[in-house]
Amino acid sequence: MYTNAVYGFTMMLMRVIEEEKPTHLLVAFDAGKTTFRHATYKEYKGGRQKTPPELSQQFPLVHELLDAMGIQRYELDNYEADDIVGTLAREASSNGFNVRIVTGDKDYLQLVDQGVRVSLIRKGITDTVDYDIEKVRERYGINPREVIDLKGLMGDASDNIPGVPGVGEKTAIKLLKQFQTVEGVYEHIEQVSGKKLKEKLETNREQALLSKQIATIDRESPLEISPEECSYTHEFTSKLRDLFNELGFHSLLEKIDVTDSDEPQTDKKDIAVQTVTHFKSDQLVSPSALILQMLDENYHYADITGIAVSNKTGTYFIETQHALKDDAFREWLEDPKMKKVLLDSKSAEVALNWRGLTLHGAAFDVRLAAYLIDPSEAGQDLALLANKRGISNVETDEAFYGKGAKQKIPEGNGQAQHLGKKAAALLQLEPKLIQELIENKQRELLFELELPLAHVLAKMEYTGIKTSSETLKAMGEELDRTLEIIEHDIYSMAGVTFNINSPKQLGEILFEKLQLPPIKKTKTGYSTAADVLEKLRGRHEIIDKILDYRQLGKLKSTYVEGLLKVINPETGRVHTVYNQALTQTGRLSSTDPNLQNIPIRLEEGRKIRKAFLPSEEGWQIFSADYSQIELRVLAHIADDENLKEAFLENMDIHTKTAMDVFGVAEDEVTPLMRRHAKAVNFGIVYGISDYGLSQNLGITRKEAAQFIEQYLKSYPGVHQYMRTIVQKAKTEGYVTTLLNRRRYLPEINSRNFNRRSFAERTAMNTPIQGSAADVIKQAMIHMDQRIQEEKLQTRMLLQVHDELIFEVPEHELDIMNRIVPEVMEHAIELRVPLKVECSYGPTWYDANKESVWRRLSGAAWLLGVSDLPELPEVETVKRTLSQLVLGKTVKEVEVRWPKIIRRPDDLNQFKHALIGQTIHDIKRRGKFLLFCFDDFVLVSHLRMEGRYRLDPEHAPTDKYTHVIFHFTDDTALRYRDVRKFGTMHLFNKGEEWRHPPLAKLGPEPLSKALTADYLTTAFSRTSRSIKQVLLDQTVVVGLGNIYVDESLFKAGIHPLTPASSLSAEQLEQLHHAVVDTLTKAVTLGGSTIRTFVNSQGHMGFFQQELAVYGRKGEPCVRCGTAIEKIKVGGRGTHYCPVCQPRRSEQ
Repeated sequence: MYTNAVYGFTMMLMRVIEEEKPTHLLVAFDAGKTTFRHATYKEYKGGRQKTPPELSQQFPLVHELLDAMGIQRYELDNYEADDIVGTLAREASSNGFNVRIVTGDKDYLQLVDQGVRVSLIRKGITDTVDYDIEKVRERYGINPREVIDLKGLMGDASDNIPGVPGVGEKTAIKLLKQFQTVEGVYEHIEQVSGKKLKEKLETNREQALLSKQIATIDRESPLEISPEECSYTHEFTSKLRDLFNELGFHSLLEKIDVTDSDEPQTDKKDIAVQTVTHFKSDQLVSPSALILQMLDENYHYADITGIAVSNKTGTYFIETQHALKDDAFREWLEDPKMKKVLLDSKSAEVALNWRGLTLHGAAFDVRLAAYLIDPSEAGQDLALLANKRGISNVETDEAFYGKGAKQKIPEGNGQAQHLGKKAAALLQLEPKLIQELIENKQRELLFELELPLAHVLAKMEYTGIKTSSETLKAMGEELDRTLEIIEHDIYSMAGVTFNINSPKQLGEILFEKLQLPPIKKTKTGYSTAADVLEKLRGRHEIIDKILDYRQLGKLKSTYVEGLLKVINPETGRVHTVYNQALTQTGRLSSTDPNLQNIPIRLEEGRKIRKAFLPSEEGWQIFSADYSQIELRVLAHIADDENLKEAFLENMDIHTKTAMDVFGVAEDEVTPLMRRHAKAVNFGIVYGISDYGLSQNLGITRKEAAQFIEQYLKSYPGVHQYMRTIVQKAKTEGYVTTLLNRRRYLPEINSRNFNRRSFAERTAMNTPIQGSAADVIKQAMIHMDQRIQEEKLQTRMLLQVHDELIFEVPEHELDIMNRIVPEVMEHAIELRVPLKVECSYGPTWYDANKESVWRRLSGAAWLLGVSDLPELPEVETVKRTLSQLVLGKTVKEVEVRWPKIIRRPDDLNQFKHALIGQTIHDIKRRGKFLLFCFDDFVLVSHLRMEGRYRLDPEHAPTDKYTHVIFHFTDDTALRYRDVRKFGTMHLFNKGEEWRHPPLAKLGPEPLSKALTADYLTTAFSRTSRSIKQVLLDQTVVVGLGNIYVDESLFKAGIHPLTPASSLSAEQLEQLHHAVVDTLTKAVTLGGSTIRTFVNSQGHMGFFQQELAVYGRKGEPCVRCGTAIEKIKVGGRGTHYCPVCQPRRSEQ
């Protein structure tokens, strides 16, 4: 019998298990020879030789081996293993898993993503190369998602994928670097250099697209298994031992520790467990171990299937219904002098509270202790924790009860034995774990922080937060109305009614009826995924509507409908579960439901907080939020003088960093400088790399490296901390927080660069993030104590990362405003002051409103341009402003500078006409914004410095605020214009196009109306230069100085070239250049040259892409020649004299 392949596979598998210590594991297999790809391309894998019988006969043995190891295996008819892995990797990474794929097939590199890496086996079982996103880029020069495009062009002989004959890897990569995708190559085929190459590509167009389709792994395969069902317990059973003996794998027997051997062992025998219907007082002594068995992780609603107690008098099992009626048991539970050892004290306390019982005297928590000793043991079954410490008579709950829908309580006295062993194991584990804690110097961390916190969290969870189903239903109805409006708009734009939620129907509308360029295809048709639609922004206005439709739809289903399902019908509250022993850093997380991820960036998401109310009439929701806690912790740990000085002097830390990094005075710091400084500040906290920073800021990797280098020069203490902590981690294998919380870093000395680098970044970050978690946990304990000492009615309800939420009676607000900063700002004394911002209101939304506006808008106006706007900026303004004001109804219009209102002449008519009108849409025509109300359309021209900003109604204004639209939801849209150049015209609906400036505008540059033929006709009637003509809004609308210069450079046309002299080829190039430039500018949110930010306070990024504009004297990005600047038609014009020669120079 051949076993060599089985042996090699087993060795590799055990090595992966040893290195990765996975919590979930699956091995995928091909189901058969035929897949859905064969239906598309019959010759798929046609050249492969038949699998040798000496190999194929080993496959059943591999299946048997996996079953014996308790490892999930899966295959799916009509699909390949690639599709199974691709689908599970997507699902797992989106649920927070870190995924590693081990394979010898390079096709899997397309799956590499954030949280997904691929280990490619090269030779033998130990020689592997790990690929993350950066490694794929380093090896191939392309992104992981472009691997399918690489296959589309060069083919794959091993799978008989044809590709384009004559195009190899080098040529394919070169094309993808230039055009990103196969579709991009063919969209710009005229720009491909080399006649022969172009001919090959044109001849094999369909074959290239087909090859890409075949090479694409299906990440939406119809699996009947989820990542959660692939859990792995690391148990080696007697069945595996017997199989190893049978196969002759004697060397592997030494590597396993069998946990369920049938051989008699003293610690595996049943123990004496007495089943009782009531307790005698002498049976409940101190200390005792207590097990409350629940099969559902959400203990708010789980049944207690049985209870066990173990102590020096014996081990006892009692049915739940008997225990709840037993006075002796109740008195023992409530006696704080009776020391109790529990597996999970918080869940036990909450479960007992729901049954009218109170738990006092929780003196030891096994799960918390094990978690502190090694966070990687978080969530492990008691049997595994015990077995690791020499107690091997406990069976896992999964082995005893089954898992998922198959869970059941076995008949007979089996449960009494199972729970009795668990209780006895708790008593045995306590001294062992305490000794480990002492050795780690973590005893105080358990007994003074985590154990008291468990009691505080239990009270918070049991209290819950009142949640208004009426408010949520009203929000759902409002979202339905908005979705109905958007749906109608989509149908109008499409010219037909269809199912927007059907990817197949939507794909047909977009790519066949509207003729938008398809980005990628799936086996069922065109892809309409979010990343595809984002690439199509600017091509058609329907794209924005579809993205809005999806976003609001998700808001309704996930949050509105999701929260309605989890409101407790008896309490009217939502009761979350805080995971205290889960994260590697020590931070709390929230589940069932997750109340830490209620949206905050968009107004529609923030409104969800309106549903969270105080439980008593006349009470308020009170919010206390730490300000920049992680940066303050960094200043303390690094002991950096400059960083400490900034906080001690209460400076804006991001402004201070910008001053230091850019070497400018405070009044010279621009919004862009501050944003870059903020990214570096927080990036340093998270151990960001130059590549990561470059992606965040949209700058080159070299520029990002320079930012980081300058930052570290400005903050030498931080630099020294980073070097020291990494070296300490390499020596000790772990890092610690201020309160001695540990995180082990097993890969800190790995020879694999990517793994080692990640471990080094983790070493830098964990002490900061973990210490911040320690601070707020300490603050929660102290706040709970202070509330009791002051005998307040106030209740602590929620912890949301750095924020605590309370419900407070009106008469206690002044007390809370006084004691919260006292307690929270001194939870742990640092070298710099901690700062807490407090606010309150009738709902969580109102309590958050002040801090949200402070975070999102700061002191800057949300929308504005000085040297702009041009089309990309106005389009960006339209999109972001739409997210803030759609659906809002005007209750009052305030006009402070009447000359801005140009129509109607009667100012009072203008103000009264809009009262009661709701904004349903915002459109753009050229550089004009069109606000569409019920009966009117407001045409707004921003001119040079017009800006809009949404504020709380009573927020202060300045002298440059000229028009204010007050809304019924107590917000206000303010128009601010320093130069007073902007205008507003109000028209009856449908009459706005009579406005002369709108009527005279030329075609939109991103519309089908602008073609090379149109340009030929338009340019033939003029003697002006091409620069002057493109700036003429009656010829092409929306183009301004920046984008004309950039488009002309891209097309290689000199700005003084007479427009009428351009050849057909030049006009085609110019058309493509204009479309490409504007599309990219819109995608990047416009250009922030001096002051432009969008209506959510975000800057544009296209300025990082500028090739000529504003670069006078700098080397050309193509040829290195200095960029020159001239005046054309009175406008400063930038160009490259070599790349854009005048006709006489050509």
